[in-house]
Amino acid sequence: MALGFTKVIAAVIMIYLAPGSPNPTAPWIPPGFVIAQLLAYGGTGAFLLMTHAHDRRTAYLGVTLTLVSSTFATGYAAELARRIPQLSMIAPLYPDAFFPYFVGQFVRAFPERHTHPRADSALRVLVMIAASTGWMLFGANALAGWSELESVGLLSLVQRRSTVGTIYWTTVFGLVFAILPLAFVGLGTVTPNDRRRVRLFWTAFLAAFTPTVLTVMLGAIPGFGPTVTRWAVSLRGQFVLQLPLVSLPVTVGYAVLVRQLLPWRVVVRRAVQYLLTRWTISAACIVPTTAVLVDAYLHRRETIADVFSGQLLWLLAGAGLAAVALFAREDLLHSIDRYFFREAYDARRVLVDLGEQIRGARRVDELVAWLTSGIDRALQPDATAVLVRDAKGEDFVSLFGSVEPLPASSVIAELLGPTSDPLDVQLDDPTSPLRLVPPAERQWLVDSRSRLLVPLHSSEQILVGLITLAERKSELPYSQEDRWLLSAIADAGALTIENHAIRRGPVEASDWWHVGLTPRHGRAAECPDCGTVYSPDRRSCLECGTTLGPSEIPEVLFGKFRFETRVGRGAMGIVYRARDLALERVVAIKTLPGTSPEHAQRLRLEAKTMAAVMHRNLALIYGVESWRGRPMLVCEFMSHGTLAERLANGRVPWPEALSLGVSLAEALHVIHSAGLLHRDLKPTNIGYAQDGVPKLLDFGLVYLLSQAQPSEMGTPIRGAEASVDQSALSMSRRLVGTPLYLSPEACLGHRPNVSFDLWSLNVLLLEVVAGRHPFRGETLDETLDRIQQGPVRGTFDGLEHCPRSLVDYFARGLSSEIHDRPASAQQLAESLRAIARRP
Repeated sequence: MALGFTKVIAAVIMIYLAPGSPNPTAPWIPPGFVIAQLLAYGGTGAFLLMTHAHDRRTAYLGVTLTLVSSTFATGYAAELARRIPQLSMIAPLYPDAFFPYFVGQFVRAFPERHTHPRADSALRVLVMIAASTGWMLFGANALAGWSELESVGLLSLVQRRSTVGTIYWTTVFGLVFAILPLAFVGLGTVTPNDRRRVRLFWTAFLAAFTPTVLTVMLGAIPGFGPTVTRWAVSLRGQFVLQLPLVSLPVTVGYAVLVRQLLPWRVVVRRAVQYLLTRWTISAACIVPTTAVLVDAYLHRRETIADVFSGQLLWLLAGAGLAAVALFAREDLLHSIDRYFFREAYDARRVLVDLGEQIRGARRVDELVAWLTSGIDRALQPDATAVLVRDAKGEDFVSLFGSVEPLPASSVIAELLGPTSDPLDVQLDDPTSPLRLVPPAERQWLVDSRSRLLVPLHSSEQILVGLITLAERKSELPYSQEDRWLLSAIADAGALTIENHAIRRGPVEASDWWHVGLTPRHGRAAECPDCGTVYSPDRRSCLECGTTLGPSEIPEVLFGKFRFETRVGRGAMGIVYRARDLALERVVAIKTLPGTSPEHAQRLRLEAKTMAAVMHRNLALIYGVESWRGRPMLVCEFMSHGTLAERLANGRVPWPEALSLGVSLAEALHVIHSAGLLHRDLKPTNIGYAQDGVPKLLDFGLVYLLSQAQPSEMGTPIRGAEASVDQSALSMSRRLVGTPLYLSPEACLGHRPNVSFDLWSLNVLLLEVVAGRHPFRGETLDETLDRIQQGPVRGTFDGLEHCPRSLVDYFARGLSSEIHDRPASAQQLAESLRAIARRP
């Protein structure tokens, strides 16, 4: 890496000394392309390496781009070494020999996924081969250059003398293209958004390098190679080869750094607007001034009176305006930067002002409020919490209850004690010291949504508090400048705490600032009969007088949601009605099965992808919280009950059922278009909002739970699961979904696809219209047999009141042959609309 940067710097120096000179080793590449490539690859690589924050993916990509940049710099660096003999030692050193190795390491890290053991072994072997081959090519070229043995045997074959027709480049690119297919193995275990990021990354990578690689490969073919080489060195060939390479760093860097990808049209439009705006300001300064100078030169023989009587007067007026614009140029450009990059521009100003502001805090709640609001405005994290040591010195507590207390004797506190630098929280990083903390503390990090921990130290280096920051809303990493500013703010906050402690008189080191009463964080009390939730100290229910028992939830969740009553219980957890204290609205909170801290953290990130899918007939997902290892999904509350409750009063008229089917099919179409599946359609997962609109509930939960609780794949359902509740979701082996609504393919353990959801919807609609489930048997095995057999005598009993076209539709839609059924949710919706239109 250092050698690569050295060559890039040497190339920049050489281009400065001899601007416009061709590349000594590749004179066919225009100097403009070389400069663009050095800036694009070297600049992006340096940025990624400086901001990678212990993220292996970002670091490997930064090194990879740096090596590519060194490739473009080699010719100019060699020419500079020829002029300055002291640099001759670096001329025959080619760090790009290790390009395949770092590509392989990047493939292993991006994205985080579970690969097949054989694929993982193959990738490890290829990375080892790439490393050994890299050292061989690097050493052979160094030996040949230093000892002047270029024409000796094997050394002459592996020399990196040109970009076309050598064993060196054929070996390098051959290894890269052997590694690339393994980048797509195991993508079924990652989130849909990660799959989109991978597709974007490798599409950009292949589009940029394929023309160059094909040219290199074809150039090595005897007889055909010279023709390819002549085309490659032509101006037209260089445009075809070089332009895709220049655009690559921005594209791949964006795919790696940003989790939630923005539409590329938005990104390009915003960039063009920004550049045009800045260029307009610059042009307003330069163009009038240039016009005045040119006109003055053309009229240099005229008198001043003649000049001022002509059009130069207007030019001088324009020059005056240009002078004003020139003096105000910096303010104008700052205004533009603030408009386009408000987050980065305002962050520095807000954080600097905050450091001065918090020194004047008179109470602990004032200090916490200023710190929280200032950091939120500056860096825009998803969540921020400030914890200070309590009066007893036993815990670090959040005054407003936004996170649970952290014991002062915890390993996390010990890690923060001796350092003033912010601590990154990456539980999936095997090199992170936080991987060694106890499970309860790792769970605290997940519950508090911590991505960065900033310690508050007194002048005697005693830990008096800490600040937790969640991931930024932009999903970009915290920069080094952000960390410096946060450390400065933390020092100011700790100094304020210490000053107040001194004013109160001599105190123990553990009593820097008394925080008084703190919110209760224990389990709430819950009525086992009516489900009403009470504070932990209550003994009996006010509604029914029943003795209360301990609940699995708190009374108030992190100061945001107050639980009111239990409204449902299912296989995936318990649903509570709760109140959003900030927005004063009723929400539904579904508690999910407990899982590991790592899986809980992953679930939160993946749920954000689910929440981005919007449709009128999809229940809104407001967010995901985690409390003591139990994830909680915050959703829209269905005040008018579920479809299961309506079916308890009898079947639904077939026209209403068709309308319901069209609405749900359209919602499924949106889900499937996003590359996702529901996989648990059933009456209890169809809710009705306050306006009576039917909405699909629990979207994405099957996927999320299957990620948090990996199950054995590909095993048909039989025997061992015979006792499973047929109306409840199961995660046992391949029994993912509700048995009564599984498709024939799901029963056989096939890979999930859209047909799973379409089958479930057809079964649900038939149940709604007929008032009975068409495949329910006495046992699970009997039910599964009926599903795989398809419609038999009695399947369509109860449809006598329906039109014949609807009965025929169900016969096709529930056929045991998949090709007889609708191929998509959109096709299913059109079929139902056609039936509804018929008289």
